[in-house]
Amino acid sequence: MSEPFATCESADSYFGARAYSSGWTALADDETKAKYLNLARVIIRNISSFTPEDAEASVSIDDPDIVEKYMLADSLEAACLEEALHLVNLGKDPTQTLKVLNLGILSTDGTVFDHSFVADILCPFTVRILKNAGFEVSGEATGGGSVQIGIITK
Repeated sequence: MSEPFATCESADSYFGARAYSSGWTALADDETKAKYLNLARVIIRNISSFTPEDAEASVSIDDPDIVEKYMLADSLEAACLEEALHLVNLGKDPTQTLKVLNLGILSTDGTVFDHSFVADILCPFTVRILKNAGFEVSGEATGGGSVQIGIITK
């Protein structure tokens, strides 16, 4: 398995100075933090791509030489950190659909579930960091690029 784009140490330092990061600072141990950083890395790898101007196809951001050549380390670290915080605050895996939707439940106790809902997998700030660094980000990353509402209450 490849290393995450950020370490627990760099994450603790970053979130120690960042507002609205109490979700991260409340995590109990480095093992849990590493799981969030690894999931953030997997999501970034699978939902974005980087094609340099001097190449015809996307390149592997797992290759340290590519990351160094195109100076991607800082952007990948920042994106990984912001995505990890997004995952912590979300409290559920955004790559998985709601269980009620999988079971075909349409409503319960006055709550109606929107079966067309597509959750944001990447938080908007992560998307912006990646795009500013020249990455292409799949429309699937942000619910197909539109504002989505998953649960409608009566």
